[in-house]
Amino acid sequence: MVFVAPERNQPVDEARPMCGRVRCPVLVVRAEHSEVFAESELDAVIRSFPSATGAELPGSGHMVMWESPSEVAWLAIEFLTR
Repeated sequence: MVFVAPERNQPVDEARPMCGRVRCPVLVVRAEHSEVFAESELDAVIRSFPSATGAELPGSGHMVMWESPSEVAWLAIEFLTR
């Protein structure tokens, strides 16, 4: 997995200290067929944040917002209403 920032991509292991400083709730979304974000990494990424929830979108490729916009919207709405 890669965190994308202007002019800089960071592998997860290098970004984990930053994740620990995020104080708001976080929704981590993984696509079932992602070639970038491995299923085995989902729990580790969730644990990197003080308050994170994880979800996997079945049938979607890595670009979940383009491939499954309605499903992403429902995940976001559900997350935000908790």
